[in-house]
Amino acid sequence: MSLVFYIPMANNATDKSGNGRNGTVTGATFVDNSGIRKGSYLFADSADRIVTPVITYGSKNYVTYSFWLKGNQPARENTIFNDRATTGTIGNIRISRESSSTHIIVRYATGTVTAFVRFQYVFLNFNAKWIHVVITVDVPNLTLQCYRNGVLLSTQYPTAMIPVANGSVNTIGCYTTTASSQFDGSICEVKVDEAIWTPQQVKNEYMLMKGILHN
Repeated sequence: MSLVFYIPMANNATDKSGNGRNGTVTGATFVDNSGIRKGSYLFADSADRIVTPVITYGSKNYVTYSFWLKGNQPARENTIFNDRATTGTIGNIRISRESSSTHIIVRYATGTVTAFVRFQYVFLNFNAKWIHVVITVDVPNLTLQCYRNGVLLSTQYPTAMIPVANGSVNTIGCYTTTASSQFDGSICEVKVDEAIWTPQQVKNEYMLMKGILHN
């Protein structure tokens, strides 16, 4: 794997990829118990967030995002990850749980506007339970995929999409660095990779933590 960063959230937001892209924790509370090997961060307030340094991607056309999540059904949109490039003319990715639903929304840039796709029922039967979510972004082939617990749930085919932009900080658990649309729940094992994971890689990542994260 060609990791951009890997933040396990083991009592801090240290990047374990070797790239030194350590996150800064604001407000989010570290949770450590016997059911979680490395711990997680609880996001419960509008100011809670983890922010990485400015990120420069090598291959911006192929990116995989991997998270372990435990959240409640939100009354508003819950941001899981955002790369902070928020206009449609700059390549951006924002991954959120849709308000009042079990769906995930992935926003992306087309070059003129910010568009989105909806992956349905990702959290169905998984409210307040740990779930592994992987999103793959393949810009040249105009393909977005969503996996849940090691299994491909859905593939979407946007009609236009531009590469992820360089030069932005990334936020975890919140939309912006000034706090907005934060995630309501816990997040751990965050990985961003400059490659499209194969189905077997996704399954391996899920199996690695499956017996460690207990609901």
